[in-house]
Amino acid sequence: MTTLLSVAELKPLLDGTPLTDAQLTAVIARVEADLTAVLGAAPDGATAVTERLRGGMVNIFLKRKVATVTSVTEYGLLTDSSGAALASSAYFLWAKQGRLERLGGTAWGERVDVVYVPENEASKWKTAVIDLVRIFVNETALAGETVTGSHSYTAPGNWDAEIRRVVRRLQFTVV
Repeated sequence: MTTLLSVAELKPLLDGTPLTDAQLTAVIARVEADLTAVLGAAPDGATAVTERLRGGMVNIFLKRKVATVTSVTEYGLLTDSSGAALASSAYFLWAKQGRLERLGGTAWGERVDVVYVPENEASKWKTAVIDLVRIFVNETALAGETVTGSHSYTAPGNWDAEIRRVVRRLQFTVV
């Protein structure tokens, strides 16, 4: 499996980790696999994805920022097996918002299939992978540790909250 981040790129960013290259490779692969399972593959700016969305409103929202739209197919009912391919003149693309607005104030049909290429966000994902690997490498079961006169260490109260904070950076925020 090809990963976004190599061990050579990661190692200088970790402070003296005792993990071997093979162990770091496994951690990177696990983090990227978990992100892919939750969010889909990292957008590379070239690979098209298909989203099936519920219509019924003037706007539909995709999961990602859009580089280009390949096709939009509208279905009158959720269960329809054939739909109408729409010309780009029937909607307006708000690329940075991942939003398609139906022109003329008309609501979308009940179901809309959109094939599009998401904006390349590989660098954003790479940063998130680095942050998540750091969390997993540094995570400890200790709530705190003090060695008199030497050092003091306190871990975040909730590692899961730290992980969610990093993952949220890769998602659109509902306003």
